[in-house]
Amino acid sequence: MACALFALIGLGFTLSTTNLTAKNSGASLNSNYSGVNGGITCNTSGCHSGAAVNSGPGSVSISTDIPGSGYVGGNTYSVSVTVSAGGANGAKYGFSASATKEGTATFTGGFANADNSTLVKASGNYIVHNSTVNGNGVNSSHTFTFDWTAPATGTGNVKFWAAGNSANGNNGSSGDQIYNNSLLVNEAPGASITEDIIDAFNLFPNPATDNVTLSTPSELMDGTLRVFDMGGKMVYASNLSDTNLNIDLNAFVQGMYIVEIEKNGKSYTARLIKR
Repeated sequence: MACALFALIGLGFTLSTTNLTAKNSGASLNSNYSGVNGGITCNTSGCHSGAAVNSGPGSVSISTDIPGSGYVGGNTYSVSVTVSAGGANGAKYGFSASATKEGTATFTGGFANADNSTLVKASGNYIVHNSTVNGNGVNSSHTFTFDWTAPATGTGNVKFWAAGNSANGNNGSSGDQIYNNSLLVNEAPGASITEDIIDAFNLFPNPATDNVTLSTPSELMDGTLRVFDMGGKMVYASNLSDTNLNIDLNAFVQGMYIVEIEKNGKSYTARLIKR
């Protein structure tokens, strides 16, 4: 088919099995068929038909310049979606993209054009191809690059979904290969620190060598505990089921860590030193 499609919804990788539509002039304003949380896709909408999603030899990949430690609210990042024919159709390519708060269908952040190959839709809620891109045959690929501005501090993790159509250019709705993928991106540790973190919980002893005890108020029970090294890598995670939790530090290397407790959309952090 002459039209092609990707869907990207906001960034490890978690593969999804949904897809969406695209037209030569870009999807219509109300046509975000990105399959958010199993929603409507280009197959169910009737735009594309043929092989099942992700059944062809090609692929769709997502990449960003968001650091491993996570995004910072209000910062703008570059996002790229690449569709590869993989030995199948490679006549035309297109895409559509959006980002949601993890576990919801609520759009978050805002997209912007980086060049004239993309077209912002719905006030930046999602972005599509401005026109289909001609491929160079069965082994070709194309990358669309655009900007995404992160949502406000405290929003939490964001998930991007990407769906792509390696189209055969037959001007019909059949024979296209549709692929999709998704990418989960964390909010940077400490990005949503509140003013009352000092009173939220205690770590003792601190500095610590072998073990540290985390003492929390009962209001934080059933919250999520995470420990990050200073490079942003999560090294420990647990659900809080007691107001006093002993953490074994023997597997931790010496250095400074960020201890974070998250509950009801609020994040409380403190620093821990391992000797």
